[in-house]
Amino acid sequence: MANKTALEFQYLDELFESFIENLQLVIDKLKEEDSSRNAAPDFTLIDFWSKLETGYKSMSAEASKFSLWFSKPPLPKREECESLMESVQRVSLVIVSAYYGLPKEHGVRLRKYVRRSVLDVIDGVQTLAKRIKDERYQCSQGQLQSTGTVWEACDEFTSLPKNNCEAILQVIKNSSELVKDALQELQEAQETGGERDSGWDDIDEVLGRVDINDTNRNTWSEGDKAVLPPCIGLVKASRSCLKKVSTAVKSNGQWEDAHSIAQLDDLADIVDEVSPSVDELVSCVYAPMRHSVIRTNANQLSGVLLHLLGRCKATHVCKQEDTTWLNFLDQAVHHNLEKIKNLTTDEQDTR
Repeated sequence: MANKTALEFQYLDELFESFIENLQLVIDKLKEEDSSRNAAPDFTLIDFWSKLETGYKSMSAEASKFSLWFSKPPLPKREECESLMESVQRVSLVIVSAYYGLPKEHGVRLRKYVRRSVLDVIDGVQTLAKRIKDERYQCSQGQLQSTGTVWEACDEFTSLPKNNCEAILQVIKNSSELVKDALQELQEAQETGGERDSGWDDIDEVLGRVDINDTNRNTWSEGDKAVLPPCIGLVKASRSCLKKVSTAVKSNGQWEDAHSIAQLDDLADIVDEVSPSVDELVSCVYAPMRHSVIRTNANQLSGVLLHLLGRCKATHVCKQEDTTWLNFLDQAVHHNLEKIKNLTTDEQDTR
């Protein structure tokens, strides 16, 4: 009996190792620089989504079947196991082929969302296979969790953006949520007087690198406090810019022609810069405040916002009636930036 079990494990190990390696090849290829095939002459998004949905539903069922075969004795025979793995790999090929068949002309952002989703599905299946092998082909809680992860990845199909306009709206939404968190952090800093939460920032005191009696080190000067309102104003302007651009895209965004799709991708690239630039500004307002750094980061954020407004104005998503809010936000950015420049001095950095 022991020899039989050892032989079973041996052939299963061999099959699973090969299966896992094959999936890793697929994963590695997906992680490489994005490249699509030439668009099929009869390509349509409707057919693409139908094919991908079929693949996802099939993969969810295959994961269930795969897990079920190893949920209780006896272990599947070699032929049965090979058939299972071949079926999973066929479905993987359907899903991956569908992704590579999505032309970039339909949106770089759309392809990125689909690629991330496909990666999650394939990676989930590989993780399930690894878990079954590591648990020596006996059902475990980890196996059940990994099966559920594959289901969740496949169910994400329903929430994927279905065109490049929806993809850009998701990019803006993600950035807006991060900016909202940063604004809240900045407002909380204003309430606490600019002191950071205690923790690793105190390591310098423990090591004796700073004078613990230097109470000015962790508090704002009156000059520092004056800088904060325009910093908050600039972050609020960031939030308003994203909100207004989102509304414009939602109302006027086009995704049927290549030129409009490319314009949406350009906007998304700029939107990607907003949240990191906001974070840079927020991170440097804590005491001890360095005014030169504040100026640098405020300039950086303002540049991104003005670029976003200017690019938005030049695209199809903005109409004549949008000029009012574009000009208003442009002035708001300039106003807060000028106040920051006027209130920050190099002398403050040496106090």
